[in-house]
Amino acid sequence: MLRELHDRVTGYTVHLQADLDRVQTMITNVHDLSESNEPAQVHGLLLALNQRLLDDKWVQVPRQYGLADIYMLAMNRFMEFAKSDAYTILMSEDSEELTLRVKGLETPVTFRFVLGTQGGAYLVEQRTGEQVAFWLPEQRQLLFNSEALTNLLVVDLREKEASMAIRKIAAMLLVFGRYMEQTLGYSVDYNILETADSYIYQLIPSYVPDRLLDRLFVHSAHSGYYLKRTANGAAMVVKNNIEVRILQMQGIWHLQVVDGHDAASWLDTLVEFDFLASWYLEMRDYIEVASNPKVFKLEHQGVKAQPLEATVAMVEVLQPQQ
Repeated sequence: MLRELHDRVTGYTVHLQADLDRVQTMITNVHDLSESNEPAQVHGLLLALNQRLLDDKWVQVPRQYGLADIYMLAMNRFMEFAKSDAYTILMSEDSEELTLRVKGLETPVTFRFVLGTQGGAYLVEQRTGEQVAFWLPEQRQLLFNSEALTNLLVVDLREKEASMAIRKIAAMLLVFGRYMEQTLGYSVDYNILETADSYIYQLIPSYVPDRLLDRLFVHSAHSGYYLKRTANGAAMVVKNNIEVRILQMQGIWHLQVVDGHDAASWLDTLVEFDFLASWYLEMRDYIEVASNPKVFKLEHQGVKAQPLEATVAMVEVLQPQQ
């Protein structure tokens, strides 16, 4: 055999075998991702698959799970570990695309992952295009987008669905975040989803007009709930003894929701109480709960929300009106 031909055939077999080895590795990793019951192993497999896309030119695999679908496979496993049954996974007959659909809604709410340009993936609601979260496994980070969640759950769904059904979406996302934080040591920016009583919702840095509280008085006038001025803002107690606080600390406005059980978030109150939602949407140019502007394309530029213990808040304990 001519030397040149021999070298070419040898090179061909080497490249072919290398691609076959990569295909076999991917098959093994995807299989283990779907079968393993160890959260740390599932996370490691997600990272491994994140580094190995089958775009080889020697061995083509026409049907394969794309990286965005690998994210969905991994999310599904973690949600299984967390014992969440709030969703189902939709599968295409002619491709390996995976879509998450929330159960119990008249309006279809479906999510897919969309890869970020610098790594990670966005969890995107398909009908509205809202980027509700960003997942960066390499750095063990999960960030939620308060603006997108408000647009989806409050602006879009509040008049179409019962509040309990809408809150199931928020609860599902919160379960995912809590599991990743508590089991895998993730840093999670919950912002508008946070339910801890001690949490102070940081707002976008903005000039806040003097009419902020006056407008809330107007919106609450026919609600049956009484807004009371306090030393550093205002507060009211609504249904289920949930206290909503609007605080000004060191010249900066914040929100706080206290129910005594670490069970209610600011988003929950917006979904549950129309007058609070109307006030917040009217004033959101000035008081929207902040998300990370380096990750999300926001209409309002803010800074990442951080938990702040409310040790300086002086709010009277109010009683709901009968």
